[in-house]
Amino acid sequence: ADIFIFDPQRIALGPRRKDVDRVTGTPRFRSSAIGVRATIVNGVVVVNDGVITGATPGHVVRPR
Repeated sequence: ADIFIFDPQRIALGPRRKDVDRVTGTPRFRSSAIGVRATIVNGVVVVNDGVITGATPGHVVRPR
């Protein structure tokens, strides 16, 4: 199972910025979360204390 750990006293949206979607290449607005302690996907830490680790154990699920 995937796990998302956050601090309920600090969870909030960070500043919004324009970015390019990594999957589709289309423009989009993105906002980093504040107060995220960790995100674990397939048992691998992908976010640790708000920092993306670079690990990519999951995959994009697309409708058929």
